[in-house]
Amino acid sequence: MKKMGILVLTVMLISLLLCSCSYNTYSFEKIGDVLENASDEITEEEKINFTAEIPTEDFLAATDYYFLLDDESGEYTKVLFKTNYTVTDLKFFNVIQPQITVTSSSPIKGDIILTMDTLTPDKPVVIDVKTEGYTAVRGISFVDPEGNTHYYTITSDSLGGIVFDNVNMLDHPGLTAEYPGKNYLENPENYLNYEDSKEDFNKILFRVGKNVSDFRFLSIEPAEADKADGKYKISKVLYNTGDFGAMMPFVAETQSGETTPKRGISFVDEHGITRYFTINYLTTGNKDIFIKEVVPMIEK
Repeated sequence: MKKMGILVLTVMLISLLLCSCSYNTYSFEKIGDVLENASDEITEEEKINFTAEIPTEDFLAATDYYFLLDDESGEYTKVLFKTNYTVTDLKFFNVIQPQITVTSSSPIKGDIILTMDTLTPDKPVVIDVKTEGYTAVRGISFVDPEGNTHYYTITSDSLGGIVFDNVNMLDHPGLTAEYPGKNYLENPENYLNYEDSKEDFNKILFRVGKNVSDFRFLSIEPAEADKADGKYKISKVLYNTGDFGAMMPFVAETQSGETTPKRGISFVDEHGITRYFTINYLTTGNKDIFIKEVVPMIEK
């Protein structure tokens, strides 16, 4: 009887020990799963941290960085842009503020000023950013490692610091201007046409990347006769059509060699916002043309 009791007790102890080992093994497996899953989640420290700040003189003297000049006029603030992850397709561009009467208040991505293929944590970039009061006139965008595009506006505050806002932004519609070839002009059924019938005018071909509405070709002039500040008023609508898109370009005659734009284009984009552009020549007598998106013009 005594031997039988010892045997029963031994069997019970072995059973408990096996149960305990099985439980512990199962627990470690579950803990391993939790840890493995947790490693797939992005923590706050692992998120893209793209920052803008005014660099110190010590930083500028001792650090390896890219330097980019905004443009050659206006007031500047040196801004240091840093990232904790490698980002791609960095773009620095004009920001167009929409009319306050429209339902959307999102800023508009205007003409691109500077581009960089990549920006890495070990070599930041310093850009001389043009500032105009407290209104953002410059923006920056990049693509993160997951393929998402981020947009920021940059401006200064009342203390001379930087206001760097992550915003929703409306894209540039892709309006372009070029001189059409002679063969192209011989097929007028392929484009819309406006003729001014003046000898000193050149034919310009305009295209747009997205379908728009209320497309207008404009005669414009500075909003104030003695100021060339990039603000214009419409003196006359020379041509107007409804829907306009990539399938039917527009050819118009416009005077060459004017440093102050005399012609412009406007249309309503897919967000219901009226966009305004000037047709510019680089210098007097120079036929090189470019399109510039500007703040809303003064309508009649």
